[in-house]
Amino acid sequence: MTSASSTVPPPEEIIERILAVAETEEPGTPEAIDHTFHTVGMPEAPTLRKLLLRSRSLRFSKNEMKVWGLGDTDNDGYDLITFCDLYPECIPIVDIQYAWHREKQVWCHWNHTFDEFFEFYPDDATMLHAAFTHLAAGY
Repeated sequence: MTSASSTVPPPEEIIERILAVAETEEPGTPEAIDHTFHTVGMPEAPTLRKLLLRSRSLRFSKNEMKVWGLGDTDNDGYDLITFCDLYPECIPIVDIQYAWHREKQVWCHWNHTFDEFFEFYPDDATMLHAAFTHLAAGY
C-alpha cells in the first residue's frame, strides 16, 4: 500500500479534463448533492461536489466506467446512495475501486473483494485525478 505523491492539477482543471472525456448528464442541484452527501456520510469533497454540479453522474462507455453521483437521467436505478447500501464499508465514487473508505477514513484505490488497498489519497481531487489518469483514455 502506498500514498499518492504525483503532481495534481488544480480542481478546476481536473473537472474540465473529466468532462471532456465523459458522457455527461444534466447538472446536479446543490440541494440534491447536500442530501446525497449527508445521507451517505460523505466527508468534505469539494472537487466531487463541483463535478456533480456540472453533471449529476458521468459515464465512460469505452471502458464502462462510471462516476456514481445523484443518479442517471436514464433512471437505471443506481446512484451513490444505492451503492453505499451495497458496499457499506465505502462510498464508491469511480466505479467501486476509487472510494471513500468509511472504516479507514481515507480516499483510496482498493479491491473490495479482498479488502486490499493499492493507494491512499489526501483528498478527493487527488483521488479523482488518479482514477481518471488510470482508467480514462484521453484524460
